[in-house]
Amino acid sequence: MSIAITFIINFIKNKLLDFLKSKYFYIFLAVSIVMAIIIFTIFQLKSKDKKIDNLNKKIVSLESKNIFLEKDLTFKKAQIYIKQIFTNSDEIIEKQSEDKLSSNTIKALKSIIYDYNKSMEIR
Repeated sequence: MSIAITFIINFIKNKLLDFLKSKYFYIFLAVSIVMAIIIFTIFQLKSKDKKIDNLNKKIVSLESKNIFLEKDLTFKKAQIYIKQIFTNSDEIIEKQSEDKLSSNTIKALKSIIYDYNKSMEIR
């Protein structure tokens, strides 16, 4: 029985050495290396795609926040501008102490109307 086992082991060893020395082993080795490189590259690309998708989502959220902040800033500038316009009108009205319509009162009313129309253009 030990002769049969020795015979089988020698047969496998010889065939294995013959296969390792043959051109088919080198072809198999080259194909295996190429396949490993391809599989590694595919996994790397998938990883990079996930990172790119995450960064794109962050960019979109930042852009939407930026748009909101720009609109808020524009609104606040308009508020300040309108406040200045009506402050000027209030000052002119306070200067007028007479009840009758003098030329100064008419001038003040014209200024108020002009300021009001100017503020409506902003909207």
